[in-house]
Amino acid sequence: MRICRVFTLLAWVAVLLGSGRTVGAQAQEPSRIGVIEQAQAEKVKTLHPYPVSTGERIMNKVEDITVNGGLHWHPYFENAYRGGGFALGAGYMHHVSPYNLLDVRGSYSIRNYKRAEVEFMAPRMFHRRGSLSLLGGYREATEVGFYGIGTDTDKDDRANFAFDRWYGSALMTVRPTRRFLTLRGGLELTEWNTKPGEGTAPSVEEIYNPATLPGLGSRITYLHSQGTVGFDWRTSPGYSRRGGFYRVTAHDYNDRDRVFGFRQMEYEAIQHIPVLREAWVFSFRARAMTTIEKGEELSYNYNTSGEAEIPCKCRPGCTHKI
Repeated sequence: MRICRVFTLLAWVAVLLGSGRTVGAQAQEPSRIGVIEQAQAEKVKTLHPYPVSTGERIMNKVEDITVNGGLHWHPYFENAYRGGGFALGAGYMHHVSPYNLLDVRGSYSIRNYKRAEVEFMAPRMFHRRGSLSLLGGYREATEVGFYGIGTDTDKDDRANFAFDRWYGSALMTVRPTRRFLTLRGGLELTEWNTKPGEGTAPSVEEIYNPATLPGLGSRITYLHSQGTVGFDWRTSPGYSRRGGFYRVTAHDYNDRDRVFGFRQMEYEAIQHIPVLREAWVFSFRARAMTTIEKGEELSYNYNTSGEAEIPCKCRPGCTHKI
C-alpha cells in the first residue's frame, strides 16, 4: 500500500514538471501569428508609393489623351478639305453632363487650309436609342483642284480655286429597336464663297467664265436637309467581325436664289464575312452617289439609228446615248 502511494506521488511530480517546462517553452518561443504580425509591422516602417519613371509618366499622358479621354485637350488632325496636305491642330473637350460633351477644335495645314469647329454631342438619348450632334464651324481652302466637267477630263487640265465656308447643322440618329433599323435626319445651313485659287496651277477664272462654269465667283447659301434609312446588324458599329450595314440617304440642297439647287442620292453597303471562327474576316464596302439638278427634265430625242439622245448639262451641246 505504501509502495502505491510512492508511485502516485512520483507521477504527480512528473506531470507538474512537464507542464511547467511546456509553459516556459511557449512563453519563450513566439507563435506563427506573432511572427507574421511582427514582419508586417516592420514593413509598415518602409512602405512608400511606387516611384514612376519619366518614361512611364509620358506614356500615361499619351494614353490618357488618345485612349481614355481623361484629359480635356486632345490632338486634331482633320483637314478643311481634300488636298490640303498635313494638318495639325488641337481641341478642348468638356463634359457638360456624364455623357454629353462640348468639343472645340481647330486645325491648320501646310497649304494654308483652316478649320475651326464647335460641336455638342449627346450620344445617349431616348434610353440609348438615339444620339444628337449640333455642329457649327468655318473652313477655308486655298488651292482646291478642278479638272473640268464631264467624263473626258484629264489630270493635266487642273485649275485651282479657293473657297471659304461657314456652316451650322443638327443631326439626329434614332435606333427604335436598338438593333437593325437605323433612322437619321439632319438639317444644315451653309454658305459657300468661291475665290481665285493659289498654287502652281492656273486659277480657275483664267480658264473658265460664268457661262462655261456656272457658279464661278458666286456666294451661295444652301439649306441642306437629309434623311437616311439603314439596316445594321453588326455586333458593333466601330469594330465588328460579322454582320453588315446597308443604307440609303437622300440629300436636298436648296439655295436661296433657286438657281444652283440640286438633289443627291447616296447608297452604301458594308458586309463582314468571318472565316475560321472569326480568326479572319473579309470586309467589303461599296458606295455610290447620284446627283440631279432641281427641276431638271430629261427629254428623249430619237435619231435615225433608233438610239435615244439625252441632253445633259455637263457642257453646251453634250448628249448621252442610251
